[in-house]
Amino acid sequence: GVKQLRFVDDARLHARHLSTHAIATRAHIGLTKGEAARSVLVNVIPSANIEVVEVRLSESNADQLLQHARIAVLCTGHDPAELASALALASKLGVPAVPCLSPSVHIAEHRCEVPHQAVSLL
Repeated sequence: GVKQLRFVDDARLHARHLSTHAIATRAHIGLTKGEAARSVLVNVIPSANIEVVEVRLSESNADQLLQHARIAVLCTGHDPAELASALALASKLGVPAVPCLSPSVHIAEHRCEVPHQAVSLL
């Protein structure tokens, strides 16, 4: 099973996010999305080491943040360009990646450039 999780995200939860984040509650408002996820997952996977890194994934930090990752789950909300860029960074590092994007976004209508957030499963 999963023993280590690293959430890489500097975005904070706001009340408007509660309808789109499956595990977020009012108690999580103001926390980073990674902190909110950790607060729930420690009860689901108590033996896992869950780390939260409050930065945006970028070309300058991707190597450090995704090193030793077995897989990266890359979530960028509503921005397919950020998702495509994050996928390219993971691919460049040889890290298998699973894209995660809001179902209301049609990725074929967009082009790529810079990543926003990632969750790396180590």
